Amino acid sequence: MYKKLIKIDDQNRVISATTSDFATGEGWIEVGEQESRHWRVSIFTGGVCLYKLADGKMVERTDEEIMHDTEINNALSELSQLDSKMARENEDIISSMTETQFNKLPKYRQDLYNEKQAKREAYLLLIKA
Repeated sequence: MYKKLIKIDDQNRVISATTSDFATGEGWIEVGEQESRHWRVSIFTGGVCLYKLADGKMVERTDEEIMHDTEINNALSELSQLDSKMARENEDIISSMTETQFNKLPKYRQDLYNEKQAKREAYLLLIKA
């Protein structure tokens, strides 16, 4: 018999799954046994964890939990796309400007900065929910 092992993140989401025959390192949690040395389980879809550890068992996450993580990933992706247009260092410089200095920036820079700030605030609200 082979032990079924998982690793979890700080929110108990399953981020890795294998059997005792392939596990290396520490931090694995046993969630069962099976006869096969290979455990085939899809634990992600679109970068979102499908399972969590609950009461010592690997269980499916709810649709709401999966949707929430999907929204977070989408918001982070939008921020990353904006980062390619405006580096974080430039964003920090602009945020330290006075209103007069800010108003002297080209309109497209002001709009990009405002859009990025709004996306960042929305992302932070999502991860705090």
